[in-house]
Amino acid sequence: MDPKKLMFNCFKRYYRKNPDIVVPNNIKQREFGFILFINDEMIRHTAFPSREELVKYLKEKVPRHAYYSTAYYVDPSAPDMASKGWLGADLVFDIDVDHIPTDCKADHDFYLCQDCGGISVSGEQCSVCGSSRIKKVTWVCERCLDVAREHALRLIDILISDFGFSSNEIEIVFSGHRGYHIHVQNKDILELGQDGRREILDYVRGEGIDFRFLPGFNIPRKGSKSISASIDSRGWPGRIMRSLYNIILNLNENNFHEILSREIERDDLEYILENRSFFLEELENPDKGYVNLLKLRRKTLLALLESAVDFSKVIVDEKVTIDTKRLIRLPGSLHGKTGMAVKKISFSDLENKSPINYALVFTENEYFKIKAKFFPRHILDFKIEDKKGNGYIVVPKYIAIYLIGNASEIVEAIEVI
Repeated sequence: MDPKKLMFNCFKRYYRKNPDIVVPNNIKQREFGFILFINDEMIRHTAFPSREELVKYLKEKVPRHAYYSTAYYVDPSAPDMASKGWLGADLVFDIDVDHIPTDCKADHDFYLCQDCGGISVSGEQCSVCGSSRIKKVTWVCERCLDVAREHALRLIDILISDFGFSSNEIEIVFSGHRGYHIHVQNKDILELGQDGRREILDYVRGEGIDFRFLPGFNIPRKGSKSISASIDSRGWPGRIMRSLYNIILNLNENNFHEILSREIERDDLEYILENRSFFLEELENPDKGYVNLLKLRRKTLLALLESAVDFSKVIVDEKVTIDTKRLIRLPGSLHGKTGMAVKKISFSDLENKSPINYALVFTENEYFKIKAKFFPRHILDFKIEDKKGNGYIVVPKYIAIYLIGNASEIVEAIEVI
């Protein structure tokens, strides 16, 4: 069975069943782009007058990937960017777990040699032939999706609490792969340039926070320290203090390397653990003053506060946010690397559900035998057991599609059972 043909036919059936394609507002002012299955051809500078015409195109072309512009144009189908007549762009954030450090990557990511096809766990050179022409192959598990979801929730909190956007102006989309796209549609940011978008980006990432000057903190290089911020403070000061509370609440001798992103001395750790109840009481009742907190050495206090920043910041793809002419995935389309749906979701879904609950498409009771050069230990919610007999494994259809889409070059044989 030809793996790519199998995937194409699955996509074809999906698009012909009238999928729930969510068109962007002002569709006539949007550029659309597509990557086809044939030679991975990219088609750009396409426009549609209506949802009906767009869906008709999807049924006819069966794209592997479908995109639309975050920008609005006078003539979105113009063949070059200068002729399109840029009118403005939505503010968009791309949260991709590939950019976020997670321990689970060691269980499922690997490197594929472009010369000999060898598999390596190191990204420096092929462990088989020594070539430096290697490609990183990434996979997604439930832990990955949980981490991406946490960053999406942090971002939405900042957008609403700190920037004053309303929930009605924020659109949440599961990307179909490794994370979420958060769209802000507000007339005041439409014409914002790259510099302005970068400032917003730096804010949500907690860039440039200096505890000598941040309101509510005075931690100079020398001299006495003071903190007036509380867990109820607005903006980053309150966010930092709330994260500090959670860090101290959950800290222990076994997990401090994971919870703290900065090193602290062993005796300082012991002091914090021995006096944990006093620290927490001070944070809950700031009017009494931070006596115990301020007893900590400057280096240790900064390590805690900087860890609190890392605990609160949002890691996003910079290129997507600052690009005012970006193409972003079309909700309702399929992701060509996973076969999962790009799905517009509610805030409640983001809070309470995994994408596995709403974005899996090929969930028919159909199983495949697959032989491959390498299998990750986990894909989505599926744990891959040791290979049995002739190196084959048996997987449900949605996992087979993911294996084909994400790394067809490692698939040696596939058959339906």
